[in-house]
Amino acid sequence: MKKFLAVALLATSVFNLTQAQAVTISNLVKQEEQSKKQIILTIDNKISTVFGETVENDVPPIIKNSRTMVPSRFVADSLGANVEWNAEKREVKITKDGTEILLTIDSNIAKVNGADVTIDSPAIIENERTYTPARIICESLGADVAWNGTEKKITITLIEEETLFFGSFEQDGTVKNGKEPIEWIVLERKDNVALAISKYGLFTKEFNESSYPVWWGSSSLKKWLDNGIEDYIFTDEEQNAIYGDKNRIYILSPGEAKHYFNTDIKRQCKATEQAKQRGAAVDENGNCYWWLAAIGTERYLGACVMQNGQIHETGRNIALKDTCIRPVVILDLNVVNEINSKAK
Repeated sequence: MKKFLAVALLATSVFNLTQAQAVTISNLVKQEEQSKKQIILTIDNKISTVFGETVENDVPPIIKNSRTMVPSRFVADSLGANVEWNAEKREVKITKDGTEILLTIDSNIAKVNGADVTIDSPAIIENERTYTPARIICESLGADVAWNGTEKKITITLIEEETLFFGSFEQDGTVKNGKEPIEWIVLERKDNVALAISKYGLFTKEFNESSYPVWWGSSSLKKWLDNGIEDYIFTDEEQNAIYGDKNRIYILSPGEAKHYFNTDIKRQCKATEQAKQRGAAVDENGNCYWWLAAIGTERYLGACVMQNGQIHETGRNIALKDTCIRPVVILDLNVVNEINSKAK
């Protein structure tokens, strides 16, 4: 009996050690995979880590007037962007995948896709190189920035946006060729359940059919989302993938818009061609207004996201028909994948 217990204890300790080792190895693998998505810079150090590789730049990041500043060309190049310097205007232009950032030396106003963005510290020239705050470049190009004050490290992490196609709606403005698949951005995911929002402003609709003061819950838009839109964009079979018994399609509140899109740039949204044909108000880059599920400062105003991505909590007139809708749904991804696989 004692011998059996000793063997059992030994086996248990070996098993636990193996588990601990497995956890350690798993964590190391995760860290290595994460490092392949990161750029790590250290203040006053020319050596950086770029997606797991050690790289030496000709100048280091610095702290200037209590602000962390990075060499703009090095960071933009590392993120795969194109950088141009206009000596006459003292201006840096950074472009990638349709995003354009303009930074002017000694100016606290940057332009991102034509919209003014205030930055906490202006671009400067130091060591014959252009320096800018890391956040304006990185967040504009779809990356997050973290600062470790103890180690004086800047960590830039690429954000991989998860999207899926499901349902259909007229989007290209040509009715005769049929409806187009809807692209959704996954805002949050747990196992095979996803909270998703349409990537584009699908269509325009007023917050309320008249300017008569309302609450969100009594608005015509809320009623239409509860009763009218589901059959337009989902087949009977596709509706089986949507969680909930009623009120299954909705729009984000101002708080949710801030939570899931934590910068103005991330909240910018383009309208579909169909929405533009139906009167969507867009800027020169095609960005639209989109409604949020709240009244503004007065009950005849509706909260929305503006073309530049800022949340307009004061609100726009609820009877305006030029503001887009971005539907939100909770989807069973197992059912979505099954339906999509049948359609192929």
